Amino acid sequence: MRRIFVFPLLCFSLLFFWVAASLAEGIPSAELLIRELSCSGCHTDLKTESFIREKIPDLSFAGLKYNSAYLLEYLQNPEKVRHNIGYSRMPDFHLSEKEAFALALFLETQNTYSNEYPNFPSWLYSESHPDYSTPINIKEELFEAFECMKCHSPGVKGKERGSDLSTVGYRLKKNWVKMYFVSPALFDGADTPMPSFFYEISDDGRQYSEALSQAQELINRVTDQLYKKNTRRKAELEEKYNNAKKSYPDVIVADGEKIFTALNCATCHRHSSTEPWKDSMAPKLSFEGSRVLQNWLQDYLSNPYALRPFGYLPGSGSRMPDYHLTPEEVTVLTEYLIKNEKRLTESELFRPAKLSPFAMKKARGLLDTKLPCLGCHRIGADGGRIGPDLSNVKSRLKPSFVFDLIKNPHAADPNIIMPKTVMPVQTLELISSYLLQLNGSKVESKYLSLVDNPVLTPNRMKGDNSLYLKQCSSCHGIDGDGKGFNAKYLPTAPRSHKDSEYLSKRPDDVLFDGIFAGGYILDKSNFMPAFGHTLSRFEIENLVSHIRKLCQCEGPAWSLDNQSGYINE
Repeated sequence: MRRIFVFPLLCFSLLFFWVAASLAEGIPSAELLIRELSCSGCHTDLKTESFIREKIPDLSFAGLKYNSAYLLEYLQNPEKVRHNIGYSRMPDFHLSEKEAFALALFLETQNTYSNEYPNFPSWLYSESHPDYSTPINIKEELFEAFECMKCHSPGVKGKERGSDLSTVGYRLKKNWVKMYFVSPALFDGADTPMPSFFYEISDDGRQYSEALSQAQELINRVTDQLYKKNTRRKAELEEKYNNAKKSYPDVIVADGEKIFTALNCATCHRHSSTEPWKDSMAPKLSFEGSRVLQNWLQDYLSNPYALRPFGYLPGSGSRMPDYHLTPEEVTVLTEYLIKNEKRLTESELFRPAKLSPFAMKKARGLLDTKLPCLGCHRIGADGGRIGPDLSNVKSRLKPSFVFDLIKNPHAADPNIIMPKTVMPVQTLELISSYLLQLNGSKVESKYLSLVDNPVLTPNRMKGDNSLYLKQCSSCHGIDGDGKGFNAKYLPTAPRSHKDSEYLSKRPDDVLFDGIFAGGYILDKSNFMPAFGHTLSRFEIENLVSHIRKLCQCEGPAWSLDNQSGYINE
């Protein structure tokens, strides 16, 4: 009897493994996803080589190529256009219409392409072309002859497919399409899969010569045919674009340029004048399993939100891109990242205490009146917008990491700008337990406008004032005017460092003490943190000197003879 069941059992096992393999075939590995989505462009510690810049469009000539009306829509609702580039895709940065309009304005001005190729045939610069009397059957005479449908099938999508030709009429500028037909390699690079059907470069390399007779006529006819499709869609996009232009008359090209920089677009897209950020634009993921809870990470990758409303480096405006990952992709990435851990020995024995209502009230009182935490973080509707919301720490972070982060931020995360706040161990345990006992749900968190706020760029961060920009400008403003992006969320307005009348009455050592020990020590706002255990004395002295430059003033006369005393101690 046993033998009777052996063969069916074997068949069932083989069928099971065949089905499992078939189901898994479309699920990429985490390493492949990280490489093809270019995660290491912002999470630099991943050190995963990415080839995405070779796959996706060069934006140096975006103004020649794309219809601005299409860009406005696409930047708000990106979709995959090219289906032959693996898992690479354009992410959603949750841009508002105003931000998308500004970025479209900037891209519209980008008209640079390689000068290594000959000038285009003169007819391309003409605004019109003759009406050809002989009709041409595009599908039979050209598309089938050149086998275009092997790569481009209208309305058909698949991983081996290029762009849908039925969308050309509203996506691309007509003259650019003609230029592309003349010289695909000029825009795609020498290894482009698009053949040069119509023109080739002459032997002397100085001009384009016809590879087909009547190449000009063929290109014009093909282009005309492509632009007869989706005319209604094109009209709809142009109407939206014209409405946006009326709605945002003050938005300028420079606003779009700073968005292009803030979102680190040059990490994936080649661009003739913009370089990617060299420094990390996002948290280290090499020890993600020591920081966050698996369920939270799974949810966050499924639906990223504004964890840091104006950038990982506050003021940079960087955002976590939403790739609209499939559930399978989310699971693969979560399981991969959660395995990355490092040992945090200082906190191994910490267990959050169950606090009484009195202890909870005491902890909140310390946060409101003594500690600087709410200057950067929010709880509910109260607090700053520099760091993550603390209302839902319990569902996001591991208790050991919370304890370590408060105790010594830079030991827990070397890239963090959060200053160390010295406190008794009882207070440290109280605040850690309080945050881990809060049951607040995730408050809707939106990114701050990249148009309406100044953005820190890599070029700005290279100057002598880079430390001021990194540590102070979120509240005191990039120019020291007291109007940083976080200022509006604080109960006490930050001091304007351009206020010479006020600052000329304050000795340098008072400014030093305020930076070293925080606002509380000077009977000012406790939301001004102490930097004495984060910055060196030399760095604090440089900040005092920079403040003097901003106010264009010195301290009171009676203090000048002794103003260097704090420096030489």
